This record gives sequence, structure tokens and C-alpha cells, in this order.
Amino acid sequence: MQSTTKRLIDKMIRVFDADVKLVDEYPSDGVATVAVDGWPDAIGYNVATALAVLRKYRDGAGLTESGDATVCADLEQAGAKLSDRALAIVVERQLAADEIDYCDGGA
Repeated sequence: MQSTTKRLIDKMIRVFDADVKLVDEYPSDGVATVAVDGWPDAIGYNVATALAVLRKYRDGAGLTESGDATVCADLEQAGAKLSDRALAIVVERQLAADEIDYCDGGA
């Protein structure tokens, strides 16, 4: 796990006071997908942007329903939360790069 991704997870745990697990990370794109306990789906984030937003919040700011909504809206408004399509593009690019690396490594 990249150090910036670890900082994101630590900040999310602090702000949302919930278990946060890394699902996947794409360091070359600055993207991480995380699952937060109580959220229905894992979400992809631009790590640097999400860190900048979460720095503004005190411990437990996202613990209540209204606090969670406020923090999530700020993450989305700042462009930290990736759309499903944007995340799919990152994943496709990484898969293509992995395939090229694998093919080059076999030569």
C-alpha cells in the first residue's frame, strides 16, 4: 500500500469513525478504491484530492447521517469521488499496462 493511500484510509477512519478497507489502488493514477463499513458500495477516490478535503474535518465529523452527507458532498464537489466510468478507465489502463509488462517480461 502506498503511503498516500494509507494516509487516506487513516483520515477516513478518523473522519467517519468506521472500518475502512482498501479494495484496490492505482498509484500511477493517484487513485484508490475503498470500502467503508456501512456504505453500500466501494468507491474510487482521487487520493490527493480526498486527502485535501478530509483534512478540513474534525474527528468523527462524518459519524452522523448529516455529517456523513456533508463530508461525502464535499468529496464529490471537489472531484475526489470518481464516477464509475472514470474508475473503469483507470482500471482498463492499469490492466493494459499489466498485460504489456507481462508480455515484455516473458521475452
